[in-house]
Amino acid sequence: MLKILKIALLFLAPILCWCQTDTLNQTSAKGKWLNLGTEMPDSISNISKEPYTGYDINYRADSIKVSEGLISADKRSGLWIYYFEDGVTIRKKLTFKENKPEGPYEEYYQDGTLKEQGFSQDNMSKFTLSRFHPSGCIAYTAYYNERGREEGKVYFYYDCASQTKEKQGQLEWEYFSNSGKLVGKAIRYYPNGEIWEIVEFDDEGHLISSEKK
Repeated sequence: MLKILKIALLFLAPILCWCQTDTLNQTSAKGKWLNLGTEMPDSISNISKEPYTGYDINYRADSIKVSEGLISADKRSGLWIYYFEDGVTIRKKLTFKENKPEGPYEEYYQDGTLKEQGFSQDNMSKFTLSRFHPSGCIAYTAYYNERGREEGKVYFYYDCASQTKEKQGQLEWEYFSNSGKLVGKAIRYYPNGEIWEIVEFDDEGHLISSEKK
């Protein structure tokens, strides 16, 4: 029971910080805007009285590139790319609409392996999420509702790096969530695919029983 809750919180934590931004010290240049800082702000209207549309690149004070993408009338639009500290390796890709995350997104480990992949709706108020082990194998899949809580079937997978070819993609946990509450049966599996434990919850998320096989 505790393991289910800890795992769920572990995967939810990164999602809560996707939309945070920091203030920039900015300067303008002909052609592209050069923004010195760590993130794109919600608006660059303080730079020019006229709404800006064009391609934007953000840099740290030491001239390391942090992010880049299209600005439309002072708002982020379309694909934006964010980089690791080296300014070269892609950290994540986000799609914006009217300066709000809307559409597909991806996040990567520093070696370039896909870490997270999903699709956001209504400014990240609802989204699907797939998370991957560093080996590249699927680790977790879920749908999050407008309250930022798991909704429907949720799956956790063993890392295929430790599995035989026949068992790659093997389930570790599966359960049903009703707005973040575990309801019905939660099933835990051994790495070989056999059932390890069955835990039952009522409609309010209260534990009814737990049986180990």
